[in-house]
Amino acid sequence: MKNLKLTSMALLLGLIVIASCKTDPPPEPSAEEKQTALLAQTWKAGTAANDITLDGANEIGNWDGFTVTFTANGTYTTTNTSAGRENVWPATGSWEFKGKGTDNVDVNTIIRDAGSNNETPVSITVAETTLRMTFDYTNPGGRLGGTEGAWVFNMVE
Repeated sequence: MKNLKLTSMALLLGLIVIASCKTDPPPEPSAEEKQTALLAQTWKAGTAANDITLDGANEIGNWDGFTVTFTANGTYTTTNTSAGRENVWPATGSWEFKGKGTDNVDVNTIIRDAGSNNETPVSITVAETTLRMTFDYTNPGGRLGGTEGAWVFNMVE
């Protein structure tokens, strides 16, 4: 009987200790992690006349079926880039947030192909189902085929 009381007390004490242990909630994701989670998917060009523009002029006809896929590990791939527009959006490359590795990370600007001849800062506005990218493109080899200027890409998931 004495052993039963001791066992019961030990068991009760163990349950109280276990019940009083609280697990810390997972840490809140950083702004960079949140923005990466939104960005990392395949985006398709919108189909409205103003969804892709160069210096405000309709370019949608040159980007039929265009997609860009961003990965969380900092790479991108594109499909259906029109002939003569390959340098505006190369088939593959890398991306990172502006200021990556510093205290001044800008999650609304990505640097496409950092450190290359084709390095391009791209302003982004991303939500769950839409992505707007704006950037000024200058061909590193000189003006080619009318691709230099202010580009706007309105993409959907």
